[in-house]
Amino acid sequence: MAEVSSHPGPRARNKFVRAGGVGYKRGVKKGFVIKLAVSVLFLGMIAWSLRGESLAPALRRLDPAWALGSVGLSVAMVMTSCLKWMVLLRVQGLREPYGPLLKLYFIGYYFSCLLPSNVGGDLVRSYQTGKRTGSQSKAAVSIFLERITGYVCLLALTLLAPLLLPALYRDPVLLATATLAAVLLGGLVALMFLRDPGGLARRLAGAMLPRALQPGAQKVIRAAESFRARLLDALKALRGHAPSTAAVIVLTLLFYAMTWVNVWAGYKAFGHDLPFTHAIAVTPVCLMIASLPVAPFGGLGLTEGGYLYFFTLAAVPRPETFAMALLLRLKVLLLGIAGMLCYTFARPDERELPQPKP
Repeated sequence: MAEVSSHPGPRARNKFVRAGGVGYKRGVKKGFVIKLAVSVLFLGMIAWSLRGESLAPALRRLDPAWALGSVGLSVAMVMTSCLKWMVLLRVQGLREPYGPLLKLYFIGYYFSCLLPSNVGGDLVRSYQTGKRTGSQSKAAVSIFLERITGYVCLLALTLLAPLLLPALYRDPVLLATATLAAVLLGGLVALMFLRDPGGLARRLAGAMLPRALQPGAQKVIRAAESFRARLLDALKALRGHAPSTAAVIVLTLLFYAMTWVNVWAGYKAFGHDLPFTHAIAVTPVCLMIASLPVAPFGGLGLTEGGYLYFFTLAAVPRPETFAMALLLRLKVLLLGIAGMLCYTFARPDERELPQPKP
């Protein structure tokens, strides 16, 4: 009698792969539907908050010169982020020209902000850069460093910038957002400097959590350990490159200074003179809310709702704030269209996408 193999045959394996793929796609679709529902919810809340207030007066005051200047500023912000990315690639010995990187950055913007895709813009940039340079790992580390340095700066600004308008801290939503920023900053510091944060977290989870929650806690701890490994690898890449480190810090601060000017100019486009201190105090909190991965298309609805809520706390009129937020959304759309054109007219090998793992 022939021995029966314990491994599935080709037909069984194909059936298993198809089932896994279907499950994965269903999960992605379900996640997108949930995020879309969040967007619809926030858009409905915006409509409710604006009831009885007309946007028409603010829209009639639109100054095309300020609006066009604002669009140019958004392009400059993308170029600044791309320049920081190029510096981080060169730290690892990957000397890619700025032009192709900028095109890839716009393509990534297209995937992140306009498409309901499970392939994010950072993943596309990382994959294509890895193909060009022959090192997927270094490409991934450069993009991770670009994002994490920006996010650390955003967390610090979210926590500290509202000090320019101390009364803002009386609002529970803003206070909760600033507290979350402080917790995340503390968590990043712990991940960087504690010798074995995963082991400490496991001991605490074992002592404090009921058995039913243990598997979920272990999964979170493993994800945190993986994140820590990537973070330490990224910081190691910067160690010993003082000029590059200084350039990254300057470019990061320049980018966030541009976000303040971006909001200030958006209000100017509709005839409202926003005090610049208000832009500094409130904008980071809005960007922190917009960074939460709970709404599709670059945080549609969530971003606009954040601007409307927090600038209203600073006594800025709602119609002008919503008009400004619509202008920012239009600029996201224009940048995404630019990325779509870059992707459409790219060479076939430049349009190849990474295949997400189920």
